[in-house]
Amino acid sequence: MKKKQRAISGYQVRSADLEGISFEHRDLETCKRYCRKGYVIVSTYRKKGAFRISLTLGKRYKWWYYSKYGKSLDIAWLNIRWEWIYFDRPLEIVYRNE
Repeated sequence: MKKKQRAISGYQVRSADLEGISFEHRDLETCKRYCRKGYVIVSTYRKKGAFRISLTLGKRYKWWYYSKYGKSLDIAWLNIRWEWIYFDRPLEIVYRNE
């Protein structure tokens, strides 16, 4: 069975034990500038982790409004917004600064 290929979303500078993150960026060369001795750079992929819903009370311009792309719904004084929250998970070590 083939392993699923994941799209790389960026890079992280981590300690050698992969516990702490000191820097994160989309470009590998930028991460190499901030990689100290004894640290490693890992590639990352995005993972859907949680769902956030926020409720806000306040005066609105319209009594009813739905925005598909803004992911919000206004009903009278109530505003409801929703979104997915993504996390960057480590994929593999791509550079070691020895």
